[in-house]
Amino acid sequence: MPDSYEHLLLDFIDGDNHLFMRSDELAAAWNILTPTPQEIDKKRTTPELFELGGRGPIGRYYLYAKYQVRWVGRRPKLVEGFKSDV
Repeated sequence: MPDSYEHLLLDFIDGDNHLFMRSDELAAAWNILTPTPQEIDKKRTTPELFELGGRGPIGRYYLYAKYQVRWVGRRPKLVEGFKSDV
């Protein structure tokens, strides 16, 4: 039984591309993701550090308050009736 990478390579060799992105999907992903590192570089943003295994950076509370998001279980949830201008 091949491991994950062997299986992926064998699928590729056999022409089974269901696990691979098409070129238009890849271009769309780069168009979505590229502005983020560019904005970080432009604004010289530094990451907010937090304790390993902790609940995350303190700044998340400010973001939650700004966009009216509250944490429910494992996912953020918009507060009912709030309309974001973002």
